[in-house]
Amino acid sequence: MRAGAVADGPLLLTPAEAAEALRVDLSELRTMRAAGAGPDFYDVGRGLIRYVRESVVAAMSESD
Repeated sequence: MRAGAVADGPLLLTPAEAAEALRVDLSELRTMRAAGAGPDFYDVGRGLIRYVRESVVAAMSESD
Protein backbone atom coordinates (compact mmCIF):
# COMPACT_ATOMS: atom_id res chain seq x y z
CA MET A 1 0.00 0.00 0.00
CA ARG A 2 1.43 3.36 -0.94
CA ALA A 3 1.51 6.32 1.46
CA GLY A 4 -0.96 8.33 -0.64
CA ALA A 5 -3.54 5.57 -0.38
CA VAL A 6 -3.29 5.57 3.41
CA ALA A 7 -3.28 9.36 3.67
CA ASP A 8 -6.49 9.58 1.66
CA GLY A 9 -8.15 6.63 3.39
CA PRO A 10 -10.46 6.43 6.40
CA LEU A 11 -9.53 8.11 9.69
CA LEU A 12 -9.24 4.76 11.46
CA LEU A 13 -7.55 1.73 9.92
CA THR A 14 -8.03 -1.93 10.69
CA PRO A 15 -5.00 -3.85 11.96
CA ALA A 16 -4.69 -5.53 8.55
CA GLU A 17 -4.66 -2.15 6.76
CA ALA A 18 -2.13 -0.71 9.20
CA ALA A 19 0.13 -3.77 8.96
CA GLU A 20 0.03 -3.62 5.16
CA ALA A 21 0.88 0.09 5.14
CA LEU A 22 3.75 -0.45 7.57
CA ARG A 23 4.92 -3.59 5.76
CA VAL A 24 4.87 -5.73 8.91
CA ASP A 25 3.02 -8.89 9.91
CA LEU A 26 -0.11 -8.62 12.01
CA SER A 27 1.70 -10.44 14.81
CA GLU A 28 4.50 -7.86 14.77
CA LEU A 29 1.96 -5.03 14.89
CA ARG A 30 0.25 -6.74 17.84
CA THR A 31 3.61 -7.07 19.61
CA MET A 32 4.34 -3.39 19.02
CA ARG A 33 0.94 -2.45 20.44
CA ALA A 34 1.47 -4.60 23.55
CA ALA A 35 4.88 -2.98 24.09
CA GLY A 36 3.41 0.52 23.82
CA ALA A 37 5.24 1.18 20.55
CA GLY A 38 4.01 1.79 17.04
CA PRO A 39 1.12 3.89 15.79
CA ASP A 40 -1.64 5.22 18.05
CA PHE A 41 -4.70 3.01 18.28
CA TYR A 42 -8.12 2.74 19.86
CA ASP A 43 -9.85 -0.31 21.26
CA VAL A 44 -13.35 0.49 20.04
CA GLY A 45 -14.92 -2.32 22.03
CA ARG A 46 -15.07 -6.09 22.12
CA GLY A 47 -11.40 -6.29 21.16
CA LEU A 48 -11.82 -4.31 17.93
CA ILE A 49 -8.62 -2.36 17.40
CA ARG A 50 -8.40 0.59 15.02
CA TYR A 51 -5.26 2.55 14.21
CA VAL A 52 -5.20 6.33 13.77
CA ARG A 53 -4.44 7.12 10.13
CA GLU A 54 -2.13 10.07 10.85
CA SER A 55 -0.13 7.97 13.30
CA VAL A 56 0.28 5.18 10.74
CA VAL A 57 1.43 7.70 8.11
CA ALA A 58 3.92 9.17 10.61
CA ALA A 59 5.24 5.68 11.43
CA MET A 60 5.62 4.99 7.70
CA SER A 61 7.79 8.09 7.28
CA GLU A 62 9.90 7.17 10.32
CA SER A 63 10.68 3.76 8.85
CA ASP A 64 11.97 5.24 5.56
